[in-house]
Amino acid sequence: MSRAASEPGAGNGRPRCGARRRSAPGECQNPAGYGTDHVGSGRCKFHGGRNQLVHGRYSKRVRQELATLIIEYQNDPNPLSLEAEVAALRALAADYLTRTEAQPLVASELIGRVVAAVEKIERIGAANAISRTELLRIMSAMGREANRVIVTAVADEELRNRLMSSLATAWGSIAL
Repeated sequence: MSRAASEPGAGNGRPRCGARRRSAPGECQNPAGYGTDHVGSGRCKFHGGRNQLVHGRYSKRVRQELATLIIEYQNDPNPLSLEAEVAALRALAADYLTRTEAQPLVASELIGRVVAAVEKIERIGAANAISRTELLRIMSAMGREANRVIVTAVADEELRNRLMSSLATAWGSIAL
């Protein structure tokens, strides 16, 4: 076997690393994934291919555990709730404080981060919330508008009365 055929960059028609070289013009000619666990795709070991964390919105490779978590979070019925994250922060802080001889500054910084996370969540919630009074005003306006539409759109008086009665029943059953 010739020396050229045994070098990492040798091979015809195979995908290449393609990273820009600093020491010489052009692109890296090593096979894609050379020296990594993903031979045949991605960068070689000299250009970041050994990175364990593949990230970025458009990554072609994602660790299986990460892919499973992404799917789980995408299916979360309440994606804006950060209660689980706050609980995890509190548990980590408690574990750290009981498991180690915590230095006071480190412990107070850790607790401060948990408090800051909770305060941020509360600020976000308050900024996007409407008051009960405002909600009742909106519901009342919507009810008046629904009644107006029914009166103008439904000519049959019996049907109109049934619709308005059903609307009033449904509207009154909304729990606040």
